Amino acid sequence: MTNKDLATEYAKAFNNLDIAYIEKHLAEDFKYTSQKVFSQMESKVEYLEYLEAKFLTIKNSQSKLIARMGLFRNESCIALYQIDLSNKSNTGTATLLMEYENGKIKSAGMCMIPSISQIQLLDEMPY
Repeated sequence: MTNKDLATEYAKAFNNLDIAYIEKHLAEDFKYTSQKVFSQMESKVEYLEYLEAKFLTIKNSQSKLIARMGLFRNESCIALYQIDLSNKSNTGTATLLMEYENGKIKSAGMCMIPSISQIQLLDEMPY
């Protein structure tokens, strides 16, 4: 798979709130960071447990998560939007940057910088 293919599968996971899209594409030593939290997740298992719980919370809320493909420094990334369905307002945005190695996603970082306005947004929202 290309890096774009891997990023597309990641976007599908967000758009469908289903970790099955990315389980096999994460490296065993996958790492996750977030600029909102000052700790790093050090394993694929830990991250998938976290993401599955996050997806369940979103499914049980009045929110919708939308993932749109983008480019940052010529590499595939994902623009994330969280929408409050009760009042149809955008409650948050973030950019997900990824590093790739040997056909797997080696790491991912949830970023406020670069913001969505600083990446090249593509007309692709994979489902």
